[in-house]
Amino acid sequence: MVYLGSGCYGGKPAKIMMKFIKDNNFKSRNVALFGTSGSGEGFECRKMENLLITKDASIKGKFFCKGKFLFANRGRPNDEDINDAKEFAQKLKQN
Repeated sequence: MVYLGSGCYGGKPAKIMMKFIKDNNFKSRNVALFGTSGSGEGFECRKMENLLITKDASIKGKFFCKGKFLFANRGRPNDEDINDAKEFAQKLKQN
């Protein structure tokens, strides 16, 4: 299982993460995605997922939550978000 994650920058994952995905072979790899954003809606995960699908990766799950953005969401991700992320990773590990 490969875990890939990014913050969200203008509705997209970090450029370096997208370059990493473009430059590497994910054929037949199981991939789990995680991200944080001001909205917490997972736009960064969807963009990574779309690119990984073109690289023949198998997306096994996605986790995203709110993250700090300027003056909004201070203290995020918080302890609850981190525990939720741990649970997400543990569930994938069991499958």
